[in-house]
Amino acid sequence: MAPTVGLDIQLENERPTSDERDSSISLTLSRGLQVLELLAERGPINTREIADTMGLSQTVVYRLLRTLGRHGFVDARPGGGRYGIVGLKFLTMSRTVYKDFHQVVWPILHDLANELDATAFIGVQDINEVACVMSAESDNARVTVRYRPGHAQPLTVGASGSVIRAMDPAYEGEEPGVILTRKLGYATSEHEVESYTSAISVPLHPDAGQNNSCVTVVFPKPYLDNTQATVSLLKTAAAGIEEALGGERAYYLSSLVPRRTISR
Repeated sequence: MAPTVGLDIQLENERPTSDERDSSISLTLSRGLQVLELLAERGPINTREIADTMGLSQTVVYRLLRTLGRHGFVDARPGGGRYGIVGLKFLTMSRTVYKDFHQVVWPILHDLANELDATAFIGVQDINEVACVMSAESDNARVTVRYRPGHAQPLTVGASGSVIRAMDPAYEGEEPGVILTRKLGYATSEHEVESYTSAISVPLHPDAGQNNSCVTVVFPKPYLDNTQATVSLLKTAAAGIEEALGGERAYYLSSLVPRRTISR
């Protein structure tokens, strides 16, 4: 007989973490969400890897995967019993949020990109990376740099990473570049993320509960000129985005950035 699809199972040798002892939350739902976060971070993996990472038995993991699969969130991949996320399911769920966000923000980014003959994007901190949640390219530039939603780069490189890190409180031993970014209110980079490209970034000032975020323009050339004029345009665009989103800024940005935190 095939295993049932229920979630309500806990073996005697499995002990909940401190967070899971909170009686106000659903333990099985919490574990199911952690499975999704793990698959989002690592890509297709098998039940043993999931079980080892989460400290669960393979039986429990299998039931979680079966339930998530029944609702269209994960599916089995060919070869080796691996499971992965069904991207279309999440795209369908998030399209309303993205549509509203696009209508408000994209015209501002597009105007900025056209003004500078560059690519403009909004980056949001996702743990130790900067994730692009929206971008716009110039209609007039003969060469552009493409940044698609979901593209991520390490916090330790590029103008976006410097701005994101500078939004955190200062600490002893901080990198001089981050200290300078905090003082100036913007960051620049040349040849850091991609060869023969340069970038300038400014912060989107945080709202309650919002991940650190920024507005960045990327140029298809290895050097920067007219930096102060570009910074002025960037800050105007950032202010326009902040005003347009208002108190919903945290909601939109937190909804669009990937979630990758796995608690044990």
